[in-house]
Amino acid sequence: MNILSPAYCSLALLLCATAYGQKSDLAPFKQRQDIISKAAGLIESRGRPVVLPDDLMNPFVGRVEAPQVDAADTSTASVVDALAGTELLARLAAQIPVSGTASLDGEALLLLGQKRLKAGDVVRISFEGKSYELTITYIGSTSFTVSKSGLSHTRPTRLAR
Repeated sequence: MNILSPAYCSLALLLCATAYGQKSDLAPFKQRQDIISKAAGLIESRGRPVVLPDDLMNPFVGRVEAPQVDAADTSTASVVDALAGTELLARLAAQIPVSGTASLDGEALLLLGQKRLKAGDVVRISFEGKSYELTITYIGSTSFTVSKSGLSHTRPTRLAR
């Protein structure tokens, strides 16, 4: 009898579960059919989607036509062209992101993040849509000098904050 007692217990539990089982979560077919017909009526009452005009711009695609140039845009271009050598060199030197200076084996280094530059190295700067090459001619403990086309400009390594 001991061997059969687990089987009897399982059978008793199964019968109790079926006798006292929970109701189904699904609604009866008739009630579901009413809900589906109401939903179909709501969809049909919305009507057809509005036809969009052909000249409507797609926000994910850029414009094909060239943008109009204002007088203000031409004045900024002429300002860059009008910058004389020393003024341009000063603005270009200000674009160099210097993080400090160091000395390695007696040679001064200019630190630009992870990049190390020494005197004589060339730095490429992009300014107002044009690319410029500046040569580092001197590196001191508190300043450095860049040159371009025979002109030179000295800038401090640490700018006032």
